[in-house]
Amino acid sequence: MGESPEKDSFETSLKKLEKIALELDHGELPLEQYIAKYEEGILCLNQCYAMLSQAQKKIVLLKKKSDGILQENSFDDYLKKASEEKS
Repeated sequence: MGESPEKDSFETSLKKLEKIALELDHGELPLEQYIAKYEEGILCLNQCYAMLSQAQKKIVLLKKKSDGILQENSFDDYLKKASEEKS
């Protein structure tokens, strides 16, 4: 199972992950197939996380300043500011 997963779209990876979860949930697989499906699911999950992380970095937030002008902020900057405010 050391193969790298092919690069599917987020939606395709998510559908594969859902299918694998259903197969594992039924509990009717032999142990070896169960483990192989679990590993395949982890690869799909990691691929989904990576794609979500990339998308998150591309998100730009628009914030209206007090003078009414819109200001662009990256999502990463927003997360940093939010975590600083919690501290």
